[in-house]
Amino acid sequence: ALAMLANEQALLGVVSEITRYDTGTPMGLLRAVIEIALDRKDIGPQLNAWLREKFNK
Repeated sequence: ALAMLANEQALLGVVSEITRYDTGTPMGLLRAVIEIALDRKDIGPQLNAWLREKFNK
């Protein structure tokens, strides 16, 4: 589709190195919330410790 559009008009692209999350599904939303929470300085360490405790059983 982009190739066809490029034949008709100029295209502008941007290279981005951000993390994208698919929040359109329950699992995608959950993964996004957990990853973002783990990156936070105020709750990340506590969440990390809880997850390790929870899954090291």
